[in-house]
Amino acid sequence: LGERVMLGLLWYHNQNHPGSPKFRLYFHRFVANYLYPRRNYRLNQRALNDVEEQLQRIAHTRIISNKWWDRNKGKHVAMDSAIIDYIQEDESDVGPRVLEIRWGEKFYESLAARYTKPLNYELWLSIERPLARRLYRWLDRQLSLKSQAKVRAWAFARFKLGITHNRLKKP
Repeated sequence: LGERVMLGLLWYHNQNHPGSPKFRLYFHRFVANYLYPRRNYRLNQRALNDVEEQLQRIAHTRIISNKWWDRNKGKHVAMDSAIIDYIQEDESDVGPRVLEIRWGEKFYESLAARYTKPLNYELWLSIERPLARRLYRWLDRQLSLKSQAKVRAWAFARFKLGITHNRLKKP
């Protein structure tokens, strides 16, 4: 669910507020239209609570890298940055629940500079199995500039797809 929420946030932001690091998120509409657009059932409170929990987890997650590209310096630098700076409930509106979200400064600079590879989110949503989604994202990222790639099957399964099984502990 965390991956779905993060990709949904990126898609929502790109469609509704692409020029600003701060945006208003109509929570129920976001969950219904961006996370589960093909559903034919009514959203329950548990689903909404689960999405809110994932939003909080993303807000408490930091990106730590020693190879973050700094456009101003023109080189890779060490960086420790938040993905989301804050999430604040907007209580001025009467009606549907609205959250104000601000991307972390360095993360937003990366988004604005288009250092993230675009993803066909609607196609990603149409893939039902989590393992197939991970494979799609990996292949999309790896094969965008080349026609083939060589990987060791056990390393691919274990480190790229996150499969943990006793048989995969040794090559």
